[in-house]
Amino acid sequence: MAQLLFDFDGTLVDSAPGILESMRAAFTATGLTARIPMTELINGLPLRAALVRALGADDLPRIARLEAAFREHYDGVGHRGTRPYPGIPAALDALRAAGHRLHIVTNKRLAPTQLILAQLQWDALFDTVNTLDSSPGLQRKSEVVARLLSGIGGPATATMIGDTEEDAAAALDNGLPFVWVRWGYGREARPQGNSHEVTSVAAMLQCLLPFAGVSRSPAP
Repeated sequence: MAQLLFDFDGTLVDSAPGILESMRAAFTATGLTARIPMTELINGLPLRAALVRALGADDLPRIARLEAAFREHYDGVGHRGTRPYPGIPAALDALRAAGHRLHIVTNKRLAPTQLILAQLQWDALFDTVNTLDSSPGLQRKSEVVARLLSGIGGPATATMIGDTEEDAAAALDNGLPFVWVRWGYGREARPQGNSHEVTSVAAMLQCLLPFAGVSRSPAP
């Protein structure tokens, strides 16, 4: 049995359409103007960091207004635009059937993550769902991973799977092998640490199914 720690957006699901829709709705609702193209925000950033970048200023009152407008739209309708990447549902079923434990570690807020899991009927697939906003006192994904590992027996049989440099750093900081999926949002990022790149869901599954491949060195 392996402990598989999955990033969510850009790794398991394409959430870009819904996020972009809700970003545009937030700027429209508040009467504010984005300083960069919305498409540049789809890179796994936490919500507040993405809004600061879009606004071009760390103006707390305006950011708070944008956050509230985004959350209202996204939690209401925007999250419904999220779709799993082709092949991911069957891959998750296969990993679960093989006896592996699946976990989510994401910068996404817990509320919409749970809404999307329910929409996709994935509620029973994951042993834990770990988010920044449900981890009081933690500021980075690396810290969320560390807390999760402390509750599941440490890193000995754990592997991180993600699509961005932040995901790779979280793996490196915690001594985990990293499976770097190349269909997500961090396409320009470069591998680091004990990482293995995959360009298809089939290749990802080949890495993760064998227990020996997961525990320390992903299969080539």
